[in-house]
Amino acid sequence: MNKTICEILGREITQWEDDEGRFHTLVTCREYIRNLRKKYPRVDGKEWTPVGTPWVASRGESRESELSVYEPPKICGDLGWVRAVLWEIVGPLSRLAEFQSKRDLFDYAAAEWLLRYILGQEEQGLHYVSDGNKSVIAFGDASYASEWDYRSRSGGLATLAGGVIASYSERQRVPSTSTNEAESRCLSTIINVSKSIHNFLKEIPVHESNELLSGLAGEPPTIYIDNSATVLGANTNIFSRRQRHLEVKLAHINHEVKEGNVRVYHIRDAENSADINTKPKSLGPFKEKRDAIRNSTFVKGLKTVDTRFFGMKPK
Repeated sequence: MNKTICEILGREITQWEDDEGRFHTLVTCREYIRNLRKKYPRVDGKEWTPVGTPWVASRGESRESELSVYEPPKICGDLGWVRAVLWEIVGPLSRLAEFQSKRDLFDYAAAEWLLRYILGQEEQGLHYVSDGNKSVIAFGDASYASEWDYRSRSGGLATLAGGVIASYSERQRVPSTSTNEAESRCLSTIINVSKSIHNFLKEIPVHESNELLSGLAGEPPTIYIDNSATVLGANTNIFSRRQRHLEVKLAHINHEVKEGNVRVYHIRDAENSADINTKPKSLGPFKEKRDAIRNSTFVKGLKTVDTRFFGMKPK
C-alpha cells in the first residue's frame, strides 16, 4: 500500500491506493491538535481527559473553568480552526461564539469541554474514497426553539466521495412558530449550499481518463430531511393557511425541486447525521451518527430511507 503525505495550512493529507484499486484521501490536523494541548495546559500540569461528545448541556449562562484566563475570541478562533476537519464540532462551536457575540457572555465550561473533545480526536479526519458518491448528498435538520431566545437552530452537512465537504450550524434569524417552519427554513439553506457546491463542480475541467474526478456532479444534489411535512411541501407545493408567512421560502424550495435542481427525500431521525449539528446528543446516538459519515457507511444506510412519499426512491 503506497502512501503519500503532504501538509497544507496545518493539515496533513494522506493518499493511498488499496488492493481493490480504489484511491483514498485522509485529511487530518494531528500537529495542530498537539499544539493546542501545549497552548492550553491544565493549571495542575496534568493531561486533559478526553470526552466522547463535543456538546455539553448549557442553560445559556456564563460559567468559569480553567480556560477563564484566556480571551474568548482567541479560544473560539483556535478551536474553530479544527472545524474544517472535525465537522461535528460546528454545532457547539457556533453556539459558543454566537452566545458570546450576542450577549457579551462566555461559557468557559462549554469551551473546555469542546477542547477536551478535540484533543481526543487527533487521529480522526475526513476520509474520501474514489468510488464514493459522485454527486452531492446532503442532510439537514432543525432543532425547534432550542436557543436561549427561543429561536431554532439549523444544521446541515454535504458529502461527496464518501466524506464531508461542507458543514454548518446557525441560529435562525427569526423565531419559528412550528417544527415544520424551522425545518423549512433549514431546507431552504441546505438547498442553496448544495446547489453552490454542485455548480462549482460542474465548472471543474476534468479529462475523461481521470477516473477519480470524472462523473462529478453528474446528478443533481440529493437532500434528506427528517420532517415529513417539509418533504411533502417540497415535492407537491401543498401549503396550509398557517404557512402563508413562509410562502417565499416554500416557493423557493418547490421551484428548485420542480426544476430538477435538487431532490428532496425523507429520512428517519435515527439516520440523519445533521442532527448532531443542532443540539446535544447522548454519547451513543452521537457516535452512531458521526461514525456513519466518518466510515462512509451512510450510503448503505440510505437504502432504509422511508420512501413512501410519492413513490420516489433515491437512485
